[in-house]
Amino acid sequence: MNTGENAGDSNPYPTQLGSNTGYPMSGSQLVKDHSESDIRVDPTNASHLIGSSKWIVSPEGYNHLLGFYESFDGGSHWTVQGHIPGYEGWTDNTDPIGAFDSYGN
Repeated sequence: MNTGENAGDSNPYPTQLGSNTGYPMSGSQLVKDHSESDIRVDPTNASHLIGSSKWIVSPEGYNHLLGFYESFDGGSHWTVQGHIPGYEGWTDNTDPIGAFDSYGN
């Protein structure tokens, strides 16, 4: 029985058995997960949306950046705007949330 404890195996994440297609992987895998997403609608233009989420950058620990996206066609297409400037790492940011003011800024 797997209790989720690391019993000294070479895999530091024993509880992920079966979580990814093809487990166990034969090599390293690109980390590209996102979590805690938020979407907001411009009050002056319902086709203008902004979104933000955590971008997981490493499977070791809880390492992430905050990234944001923008859409001008009601969400059919999203432009990746990058990570939020001033928040370069995972030590001082969490729970992404966006906002528009009453003027659509």
